[in-house]
Amino acid sequence: MANEMDKSYYMDYVEYCIDDIEKRGNDIINKTMEVKTELIRFVKERQHRDRSVIEERFRSGNHSRGNNTSPAIFRPGAIDLSSINELYGDILLSYENGKFSISTNKSFEYKQITNIRLIIPTNNSKAWIYDDSNEGVKVNQLGSIEKSIFIDSVEHASRQGNEFIVTSSEMLTIRRIQENGTIRSEMTTSPLFPLGTHVTDDGDILVCLVDRNDFSLTTKSRRLIMIYHHMGIIPTELEYEKGNRIFTLPNRVTSSKKSVIAIDVQSRTRSRILCLSHNGKILFEFSRQGHFCPCDVCATLDQEILVLDEATHSIYVLNIDGLVLSTVRLSDFCIEQPTTMAFDTRNNELWLGHSSNKITIFTIGDVSKSEKVQSELEPKEITNVESEETWF
Repeated sequence: MANEMDKSYYMDYVEYCIDDIEKRGNDIINKTMEVKTELIRFVKERQHRDRSVIEERFRSGNHSRGNNTSPAIFRPGAIDLSSINELYGDILLSYENGKFSISTNKSFEYKQITNIRLIIPTNNSKAWIYDDSNEGVKVNQLGSIEKSIFIDSVEHASRQGNEFIVTSSEMLTIRRIQENGTIRSEMTTSPLFPLGTHVTDDGDILVCLVDRNDFSLTTKSRRLIMIYHHMGIIPTELEYEKGNRIFTLPNRVTSSKKSVIAIDVQSRTRSRILCLSHNGKILFEFSRQGHFCPCDVCATLDQEILVLDEATHSIYVLNIDGLVLSTVRLSDFCIEQPTTMAFDTRNNELWLGHSSNKITIFTIGDVSKSEKVQSELEPKEITNVESEETWF
């Protein structure tokens, strides 16, 4: 009798344990479902909030004030995308259907050159190179030096016709120098120091001018880009937008159609790319998280903006609205210390200088297309610069 009671008690206890386990299991499942439901609700609320923030940014950047009920007009570059970057990080877009492509064409070393600082392509697959010496050399794509000239105190230079536009921060001058080294004309920038320079398709000369080559700013500081118009009219100063200073330290400049694109150095580890209209309106600003140290900038015939970054050893390809289309990791091409670059419009080639004596030439996109576009620019390329003596 006692054994039967013990057996009955044991069976009841087992059933109790099974019921308890089942109950606890159901409780865990219910709590898991509650957590799942709560997580879904949280994500949806966050998604709705983020969408509202982004939509509000776009609305505030594009709607006109007042009683205008017309649809919002999208104005490229007018939107502050920092909120999107904060939420999702940097947005990288690749060119669809292979519209942007870059490939190594040639690579050369020139024994007579050290630490390439400046490249100025000509229209015949050649380029003028300037290094740490006071000598400019003309090189071809066979690895040979064809010609050399003495040019002292070069800060930066660009090309107009068969002449160089050379800035000198040491001499506070802008000089027009012929290919034989003869100085044809010269003008002073005193008391400002000239840094980067560029000649637009229309023949205007862009020059970065600063009162000090550092990052300290006062109300009396001068940091600007001067546009010396090819027709000799009064130069345009790009220094302020609506009373606000534009630049900290502009040191390189290029152009794309009617836009001025500049590198603005803000500290030893931070810089930004600014795109401006010719009346000084900021069209877009581009920067990167972490160290961002662009050392050169140029534009292609298709209005792609190429930014050479020393910090990441990369070339960022932007569209005219400041969005990243592609990122070229130069380490993929065994390039570790890039110093400068220049775009050859006739051959659709990008010349890239190294900190050593090496140059790498990249082919970009469709060469036949570039030749067609270049043919439209021919009349401006061969303009007789002698007629411009009146202003510079």
